[in-house]
Amino acid sequence: MPRHVHRNDKGPASGNATEALGVRTAKTASFLMSGRFVGIVISTAMFVIVARLLQPHDYGIYILIMSAAGIIGALGNPNIGNYLKEKIPRIRPERRAHDAGTALGDALFLSIGIGVILLLVALALGNVISSYFLHTGSYGLALMVGFLSILLGIVYSTLNDALISVGSGSGAATAAVVHSSAQAIVSITLVLLGYGITGALAGFSAGLLLASTVEFYLLHRIYPLRFTANGMLRRFREAIGFSKYLTISGFISGILSNISTVYLGFFVLPSTVGDYGISQKVLNALDILVGSIALSMIPMFSEAQRMKDPSTQAGKLFHYSIYLSLLFATPLVVFITVFSHDLILLLFSSTYLGATVYMQLITLSLFVSIFFTYGTNYMIGVGKPRKVLKYAVFTGIVTLASMIPMTLYFGVIGTIIAIFYIGNLLPSALYLNYISGHGARFEARKILLIILSNIVPGLMLCALALSGLQPIIALIIGAALYFAVYPALAAKTRAIGQKDIGIMRMAGARLPVIGPVLDALLVYASRFAG
Repeated sequence: MPRHVHRNDKGPASGNATEALGVRTAKTASFLMSGRFVGIVISTAMFVIVARLLQPHDYGIYILIMSAAGIIGALGNPNIGNYLKEKIPRIRPERRAHDAGTALGDALFLSIGIGVILLLVALALGNVISSYFLHTGSYGLALMVGFLSILLGIVYSTLNDALISVGSGSGAATAAVVHSSAQAIVSITLVLLGYGITGALAGFSAGLLLASTVEFYLLHRIYPLRFTANGMLRRFREAIGFSKYLTISGFISGILSNISTVYLGFFVLPSTVGDYGISQKVLNALDILVGSIALSMIPMFSEAQRMKDPSTQAGKLFHYSIYLSLLFATPLVVFITVFSHDLILLLFSSTYLGATVYMQLITLSLFVSIFFTYGTNYMIGVGKPRKVLKYAVFTGIVTLASMIPMTLYFGVIGTIIAIFYIGNLLPSALYLNYISGHGARFEARKILLIILSNIVPGLMLCALALSGLQPIIALIIGAALYFAVYPALAAKTRAIGQKDIGIMRMAGARLPVIGPVLDALLVYASRFAG
């Protein structure tokens, strides 16, 4: 018997159903956050060590190779995992094991096939990329090793999305930890053994391979994957028909995020690309935490469609998701922005101090990208992939048109403004306008209260940053102050209420690693809540 909770297809119409759905989704997101938090810690330690070992010039080459792989990978990534997250929650309980196993098997088969084709294309273009983008022919082996991540990345993301689609947040979290751990061990070992950039790239691919193996095992235990040739082409057409809009929009966003690095490489030294690269890594870590909640929202939005007044219910869940993400992300953004100089000096050494302003600007853009991330997943969940494509095309054209001259005249700063601000503001505004137009009233009050709750601890951090203390001492004191002041202020200003605390405590109950810490902070905040 598959270990899956059957849902009522008709769906209750009461507000309690929406709340129950939100709690269940929050539990999935909590497991993802827990596992990915561990993964972030491991990955951060790894990329700090690798960046220090490689130094800015070689780290810049590493970033350029990964960007080239990202561009080719974006050309045909089918984004089939999003189809699973929309389809599987809708499968009737009596057909769940059979149909879910078939859909999962199709998704894996299709992802591997497309991944192999893209890998062959990348290998054929290796010499061209090495000569024209890296301006030397000496990185052929590094490119070949790095390009393995194209195939493995597609398989990993498909299987991770598949685990989320069947409600296994713990499985997806486990895979994230395995990925980070294997990547860290292999990368650091090979770089220390003298393999340099090639060793770091090999570690990335090794982590994806091992994590994909774990994902397959965990997924097969829940719903045995079925590779059924009969009717496969029809099912492929259905999956691609749903995912085609997401594939094209994913291609546009993937091209923009990676081509900006390659384009920047024409105007600045690889060492500056290295500074830009470590700044991107910081945002990626924050995006993983936010994305852990966002990814689990697609099945929630899909299931909300069966409720009474589905657009309004899904819209309420969308806004509450934004609120929860900002509640946790805002203090992290403030902390990193204020202490960016000290963090770079402490973690990466003085050779990367040129990244200070880049890190501040990129980190602050998270406030905008959250709306973009949740807007995309809302549209997928309610079955509007064509809207995602429409907005992505418009955003891509405007972003690319602004990036070209802004990078030319303002260098890295121009690239950051174009990619991280213009590229996020436009779709965020479009999504908010659409969702608000379908019965969901956006409540800005709580978000403003979150910002207000961060002003006092933020000013305390600024005072510490200007105090002249040793970086490590300033960081420890700053973290302690934030933990002491922020939860109390959030409760006092009613940015967080007893109901919110109750939902988060239920979602985080028995959660490994971060569960006890989260629960302690929530209990502390509840003492100040009205």
